[in-house]
Amino acid sequence: MKRLAHIGWYCLLWIVFQGPALALPFAELNAAEQAVLKPFADQWDGFTEERQQRLRRGAQRYQSLSPDQRQRFKQRYRQWRQLPSERREKIRKRFRAFNSLPPGQREEIRQMRRKFKALPADKRRELRRRFETMTLAQRKRFAQSKRRQFKQRQVQKRERQRARERQSKQPRKRN
Repeated sequence: MKRLAHIGWYCLLWIVFQGPALALPFAELNAAEQAVLKPFADQWDGFTEERQQRLRRGAQRYQSLSPDQRQRFKQRYRQWRQLPSERREKIRKRFRAFNSLPPGQREEIRQMRRKFKALPADKRRELRRRFETMTLAQRKRFAQSKRRQFKQRQVQKRERQRARERQSKQPRKRN
C-alpha cells in the first residue's frame, strides 16, 4: 500500500512539473486574436503560457476599443517601439517599482501627477527644467518635502470632513 502511495505521489509530481504545457498554438487562436497578435506570430510558440495569456487578454481589450481609441493605441505603440531599448527597459523598471509600492503610496503619486497635469503648460515646463537641474540628493529632498506637504493636506482635508460631519450631527438650536 505504501508503495502504491509513493507511485501516486511521483505521478502527481510528474504531471505538475513535467506535464504538457497549457500554451495554445498561434493557429488555434480565434481569427480576431490572430489579427491583433499577428506581430507576435513568429515568436508565439516560444512565449510562456503566462505571456501568451497576457497578450490574449490585451487582444481582447483591444477588440473592445472604439475606432478612435484603437487609433490612439496604435500611435502610442509606434512611439513605444521607436524608443531605444534602454529607455523602454528603464520605463519597465519604473513601472515594476511603482506597482510594488503600497496602494496608498501609488494613489499619492497618481494624485500628485493629476495635480501636475492640471498646471498650465508653462508652469509644468518650469518645474521640469528645475527638476532636471537638481542633483539626486536635491531630488530626494524635494520629493520628501512634497510628500510631507501632500500628507499634511490630506490630514487637513480629513479633519475638515470630520468637523463637517460632527456639525451635521449636532442638533440645531431653535430661536
